[in-house]
Amino acid sequence: MTTGQHTEVRRRESYLTDEIISDTGKARTKILAGVTTPYDALLESDNSRLQYYLDLIKIRIALSSGTIQLSEAYAAVKLIEDDPEFVVGNTFGPIPETWTPEMINRLIEYIKLLQKSRIIEASKVYAAIIDTLKSASPAKPPRGFLESVLSYFIHNPLASYSQAGKDLQCHRSTVKSGFDKVHKLHRIMALGLLNGCAFGIKGFTLFFEMSDGVEWETIRDPLLSFPFTKTLHRVPTSPFGFVSFAIPGSKRNTVRFRSSLEKVSRRFFEYFSIHEPRGLARIVNPGLLKDGEWGLPECLISGEASGLTEYKPAISSIGCPGYLGELTKDDFITSEIVAYHLRKSNNELAKIMKSRGYDVRASQIAYRVQKLLKLGVMFPWLWFSGVGLHYNFTIEIVSNTEARQKIFEAVSGFPEVFTTPTDRGAMIWMDIPKYHLKNYYDFLSTLSKIPGIERLKPILAVNRSGGKNYIDMYEKLDFGSDGFCSSSSDVNLNDYIP
Repeated sequence: MTTGQHTEVRRRESYLTDEIISDTGKARTKILAGVTTPYDALLESDNSRLQYYLDLIKIRIALSSGTIQLSEAYAAVKLIEDDPEFVVGNTFGPIPETWTPEMINRLIEYIKLLQKSRIIEASKVYAAIIDTLKSASPAKPPRGFLESVLSYFIHNPLASYSQAGKDLQCHRSTVKSGFDKVHKLHRIMALGLLNGCAFGIKGFTLFFEMSDGVEWETIRDPLLSFPFTKTLHRVPTSPFGFVSFAIPGSKRNTVRFRSSLEKVSRRFFEYFSIHEPRGLARIVNPGLLKDGEWGLPECLISGEASGLTEYKPAISSIGCPGYLGELTKDDFITSEIVAYHLRKSNNELAKIMKSRGYDVRASQIAYRVQKLLKLGVMFPWLWFSGVGLHYNFTIEIVSNTEARQKIFEAVSGFPEVFTTPTDRGAMIWMDIPKYHLKNYYDFLSTLSKIPGIERLKPILAVNRSGGKNYIDMYEKLDFGSDGFCSSSSDVNLNDYIP
């Protein structure tokens, strides 16, 4: 492990406060009651900080082996997903809910080595977990037929194996076998791009640069305690980061929240910029992937932006029309759960929802899913990991509409990008191969010179530092005639800042 990696481990491990250890103690004890693994003796310690990480390892092993009770499974996954240290991977993608035997064996052997060497401590176990997660998928993309399977399902995430067989001119069993192999290697999942705006939820994203002398923990913990903070990201090696919020979207709430956000920002940040998202699109160009390697987009070769017509990308997109009167709270709950399991059958989805406490018939789920897709509230897309896109950028753009469109056209040929138009310009997230890093930096520098661009700030390797999903934020709030717009007035961020 390099010096920089050691520094990062120490920095991130310090986020594990005594309060987090204490607050999760009962939950960990309840989840693990009655759970046994072959490694129980190894996963015990008198040190509460070390035991925290050992408990999370034991929970993962129990989930992966199926030894945990179904009633506790969701609580276990939620505990791990909520942990601020353990979101590793693409900005919009989930961490795997199961660990492979290879991952578990790798981690257990490392812990045995630490104990044998008498140097076992929380930071080293944490480093081992992160190393295991990052090495879970191969760095190289698939080749040959598996490359074709990945490309096909990127374009058709919900296609049946029979339809895929016809399109790829092979038997459905061949497609299924290829899909299963790609799934094992790259954890592909058909997810639903969701639009909280349609349920009366209004989004904000704040880009910031920390002021000198302000400790990260000073603002991090209060931001996470605010009930409508969705995700919090920062760059460990710089003062830059961003935080997203999802508030009940009435006009009164919007004014109050924005005012409080500006006051907090002036107090803690050297620079800050507030964006209101107007939609979200995800664009993937699997055509750039040839024989296991990503090619350069034409625009990076020519130095000129090309429009979507130059490429054949897979596009998933949702708008932000405001609350749609046809929607109900049941639609909201269904969307938040089903969006992680779109390729499962309605009967399987009914079992998943029941395990989460919602007794819904398969026929009702089928109706609601079709309704959500038809209204454009949910759009299917294929998530993948470990396909040779080593780095991620987050880019804040302050610009006029014309310049924003030129940038969207330019990035439409990149391997994988998420684009969001905002009231101030745009936000872009993109994943790129490490061997083209300089090319992308140079091209972004060129884009910054487009007339109408006030600011174009790329942030490399953004790490998530905690967050919540919609269902945890809104499940217990009332859903009225305007959706969640007026479900709460607790939107003054100043009330949560000491």
